[in-house]
Amino acid sequence: MKAAHKHLLLFGLSLLLGSLIWFLSAPLTGHREPWDADLPFYHCALVAAGFIPACFSARRFWLWAVGAWLGQVIAFFVLILRAPGALWPLGFLLLCFYSLLSLAGAGLGAGVHLLFRKFFFHSTNVA
Repeated sequence: MKAAHKHLLLFGLSLLLGSLIWFLSAPLTGHREPWDADLPFYHCALVAAGFIPACFSARRFWLWAVGAWLGQVIAFFVLILRAPGALWPLGFLLLCFYSLLSLAGAGLGAGVHLLFRKFFFHSTNVA
């Protein structure tokens, strides 16, 4: 698979994972906004949204966090348009702030990818 196709596919995956955080929040936690859940649902989901794609490619790992953020933004506005509220600007700021956890997850995933390649493939190619 060409690197460009791989990166496009992984960006799509991170976009999907980011949007699923919002679309699955109400069915899984009972709360419309994922940060209102009693469980660490939002935090773990954000880390996973960055971590999973980065495990497959460490190159441009920050792009997976951007994809997760963009997926959340799309889902956020789709859900907000259904039932708009006066506090949506604050919600958007919270979403942007919490999305830094996806960047941390992507960094961890990139590290896992590089370690896996080093120990199992003895390759210096980052791919």
